[in-house]
Amino acid sequence: MSNEIAKFNEQEMTLIEQLGYKQIPANHLKMFFARAEALGLNPQDPSQIALIERKTKNGKTYTLQVGIGGARRTARRIAKQEGGTYREGDWMYKGIDQSTGQETEWRDTWNVARMGYPEFAKVIVYRDGEPFPHVVTWDESKQTWGREGNLTPMWDAKPTFMLGKNAAAGAFRKAFPDELGDVYFDSESFVDTTEPIRQKATRQDVAQQALSAPAPKKKQQPEPEPEQQTVEAEDDEAELIEYVRQSLAECTNADDVNDFASKLKAEGEVPENVQQMVTTRWNELQEN
Repeated sequence: MSNEIAKFNEQEMTLIEQLGYKQIPANHLKMFFARAEALGLNPQDPSQIALIERKTKNGKTYTLQVGIGGARRTARRIAKQEGGTYREGDWMYKGIDQSTGQETEWRDTWNVARMGYPEFAKVIVYRDGEPFPHVVTWDESKQTWGREGNLTPMWDAKPTFMLGKNAAAGAFRKAFPDELGDVYFDSESFVDTTEPIRQKATRQDVAQQALSAPAPKKKQQPEPEPEQQTVEAEDDEAELIEYVRQSLAECTNADDVNDFASKLKAEGEVPENVQQMVTTRWNELQEN
């Protein structure tokens, strides 16, 4: 990027350094910033949008990647601009229940510890009332690494959540093809590798690098409007609720719920509605 470095202003160069993107060619970086602006996403937040470097047989390639929260923000913004509506349906699962040997109907929870991995996931995104369903399979979606085909850390820790995100990715691309048709989610696989797939920058990386990066001398971007801050908070909470719902479904006894609750509290303040979800699940297991 050294020959192209003059094409970026000081603010952009600071952001590039914070994100760990200095090794990425300038043309890819220009595309990344342009797409982030077009989608209404924050390029400083890898959970919304990121540029991922991947190695292929033909050399390095760079892929635009969005998170589930980023896709929801984009969909909500477009619907508002067009005076339309957008809604995301429940994440549904189906497969063979290993505890009974019977095939299940579509259901919105799946206990991996008891039932094994689901075979399918389905999500429907509604745009102006029109449904855009998408179904993915476990075998085609799961991410593995190494010769033994072990699940990557995220897929091992949150298998149903990751499979559901893959189904949601396809549904969002179908519903918003002009804006999201060429982007991938962080749960989706691109190429076979011999190591676990890892992002170049995580939210923790950004925070640590920002401390040592030179502060830009030019005027900073204005703070988000209150409405934008509210939307971002709602999306973050929606993602948290989906994760909690799936995790609680995998708890088989009250002690499991207590352990999960302790982990949640260790990560920060727990919203009241999430606390109620945990309490409800604990009571259900106590009664069984």
